[in-house]
Amino acid sequence: MNPAETASSHHKPKASETVFRLIYKSRSRVPASDRESELGKIFSVARRKNAAQGITGALLLYDDWFAQTLEGDEGAVRK
Repeated sequence: MNPAETASSHHKPKASETVFRLIYKSRSRVPASDRESELGKIFSVARRKNAAQGITGALLLYDDWFAQTLEGDEGAVRK
């Protein structure tokens, strides 16, 4: 294979190579006084479960709003 073929932008991913991305926003219902400890617990569980399922992503938190993106196998992300 020559370098032009390996760098081709015409590569169609196989089903096993596709990544599903979910992006959403939500509002926290956790009281501000409990937020640090409660969200810390939730994030710890989510990190462990996401890693086990091969899910990656990012989370933004501003005041009581979240914006999150999750990527991975569609079935796992939608769980």
